[in-house]
Amino acid sequence: MSVSKRQKIIRVVRVRRRRGQRRRGSAIVEFAVVAPILFALFAFLWVFSRMEMLQHSYATASYEGARQGIVHGASAEDARDAAEAILNAVGVNGYTVRITPATIDENTVAVQVDVNIPIARNAFITPFFMKGMEVDSTFSLRRDGVD
Repeated sequence: MSVSKRQKIIRVVRVRRRRGQRRRGSAIVEFAVVAPILFALFAFLWVFSRMEMLQHSYATASYEGARQGIVHGASAEDARDAAEAILNAVGVNGYTVRITPATIDENTVAVQVDVNIPIARNAFITPFFMKGMEVDSTFSLRRDGVD
């Protein structure tokens, strides 16, 4: 290999290194612009998934409570326990469960379970923006064999 060819190759490598060194600052600026948007997107997805989980949890809790309440020999306390077990499993705070009628006997035609959840006590990031907001679910099932 001639000396002139070798010098050209070394010169090209040095030029490329210099250009790469100048690009370091632009990568930091690009990250500074994109990172807050990316972090905000992840935070939104995290809050949205928690709200979806709450929605499914209170709907399932009201259904399972009513389902437990229509079983022959069940009491209102059994229905409440079934609904509370689901809400406690997912870590819901400050909920209320109301069973109608308060006393379930052999003449009870239908059982209704109302579940109420305050959003501010169960949101991860946005409780300040959701003060006083609540979600609730009502589910009613008829008992078999009762007219």
